[in-house]
Amino acid sequence: MAIQFKRLEKISKHLRVGKLGHQKFNFGVFNSDNKDDDATFNDFEKSCGTMGCAIGEFPFIFPKNFHFIERGFDKGFPRMHGKKEVNVIGHAAEFLGLDLKQTKHLFLPSGDGVAFDRNNQKPKQYGGRRLTKTVTKEAVADNIDAFIAKMRPSRGR
Repeated sequence: MAIQFKRLEKISKHLRVGKLGHQKFNFGVFNSDNKDDDATFNDFEKSCGTMGCAIGEFPFIFPKNFHFIERGFDKGFPRMHGKKEVNVIGHAAEFLGLDLKQTKHLFLPSGDGVAFDRNNQKPKQYGGRRLTKTVTKEAVADNIDAFIAKMRPSRGR
């Protein structure tokens, strides 16, 4: 499937001007109501509230395509409708017509650790800049927009 630029544009617009489904944007978690998932969560709220990243917003942006898992070990993870396995990055890649490297560039922070591999972002290849898990939703939208500008075939060439 080709890159779904309209879906990427919808995500970017939602991050910039949309009403988030989560109370706090957090690039480091998909979806959570656990203050222990974020060292800065106490600044947000002492014991309640929700937070999530751009992919964590998919069930709010694309409710006909994504939902949150309701029970079990993976409760709260976003999953594409019709899928049985939990593969958050894989489902996002499939839905957006991206390969895994492109998806990681747009939707996973760079940093230390397994999930936050410092090679997740590739600004020279895909545009934008390296993002850590503490960036704003606007910075993620900027990276999406830079990716679109770099990867969309230009008309008239």
